[in-house]
Amino acid sequence: STGSSPQVRRLDANLQRLARVAEESLGRSHHDKPGAGAAGGCGYGLMTFLHATCEPGFDIIRRALDLDRLVREHDLVLTGEGTLDASSLEGKAPARLGQLCRELGTPCWAFAGKVDAAGKDLPFDAVRGIVSDSIPVELALAKPWWSLCNTVAEASRE
Repeated sequence: STGSSPQVRRLDANLQRLARVAEESLGRSHHDKPGAGAAGGCGYGLMTFLHATCEPGFDIIRRALDLDRLVREHDLVLTGEGTLDASSLEGKAPARLGQLCRELGTPCWAFAGKVDAAGKDLPFDAVRGIVSDSIPVELALAKPWWSLCNTVAEASRE
């Protein structure tokens, strides 16, 4: 935790100690498992102390909605996120949906309040930021539904 505050360093040290004590006492500690850091470490606690399993939310939704079938049945999928950036590739639902659409051959367009340069590398056929020259941030925040619809309409005309 180089460069972090003393409070964060103390918290990190205490969490490392908890992982050691859990390992010694219970013979297990899931601090290095995917999902352990979810919800501020709740994933770790649930897996270590209650024998829970962690599964990406997208996988649960994919099964529950029969998403593969829905994607195949449609000509175009629209998705969105507040900000599309490099972190969007870290398992977030919109990027996972874009990957699924690519696998199944259905175009997927992504819309976001803000798109940074890394957002252009995501698995979408089109990426549009809502905040633009024609829609300043103040208008996008004041009229989000209008701003989104206007951006989608503009993209569909291209």
